[in-house]
Amino acid sequence: MLSHTNILAVVKGNIDRRERANIAAETTNRHCSFLPMAHLYERLVLLSNFLHGTQVAFCPIPEKIFEYYPLVKPTNICMVPRVLNKIYDTIMAEVGKSKIKRFLISQALHNEQPTLFTRLIFRKIRKLFGGEVFVMVTGSAPITPEVLHFFRIALDVPVIEGYGQTESTVAGTSTHLIDTSCGTVGSPVPSVEIKLIDVPGTNYRSNNNQGEICMRGPSIFKGTF
Repeated sequence: MLSHTNILAVVKGNIDRRERANIAAETTNRHCSFLPMAHLYERLVLLSNFLHGTQVAFCPIPEKIFEYYPLVKPTNICMVPRVLNKIYDTIMAEVGKSKIKRFLISQALHNEQPTLFTRLIFRKIRKLFGGEVFVMVTGSAPITPEVLHFFRIALDVPVIEGYGQTESTVAGTSTHLIDTSCGTVGSPVPSVEIKLIDVPGTNYRSNNNQGEICMRGPSIFKGTF
């Protein structure tokens, strides 16, 4: 059971994190919604956009999202690894057909930061997402380091990874805009505190940065109905 207070706590936490990072939510920003609205991840994204008065377009058929992106030209994209993996696999399968393409892509991905060369190589991918994206968020499942790095370089935008559960109203942790590392889900969001607890009968110990992940805060659900 999730309360109105749970949802408000998460939205307020997101606003606080934006303000600390000096990121303004402009009314000219655009979001293209394609995830199910029953999914709490998408619902909170929509609430945040409505609260800031930003523009929202709806894609009723998720499979057609890349027909909508060139029309909507979203500025901020909320994604899931399943979709990103499919795009990545399709691109790499096409690249594998040409030795020249394989060489160019490997050279482009060898960089830790986007360059003029990578912007030239990946211009078609940026157009695939509408060409005006300035930030991407991915959540709901882990994303592999190679896929995460690929889209950071190809789209030339920060890709933020989030971690949480429905029971915490999605809130948990998220990476920061300037964090370009892989294999981490960042730091706790403002609406929760997180602690590792030793797991009895196992070698999982908090002093080894292992254990049961426990959260508390105003975004934690009220219980199971």
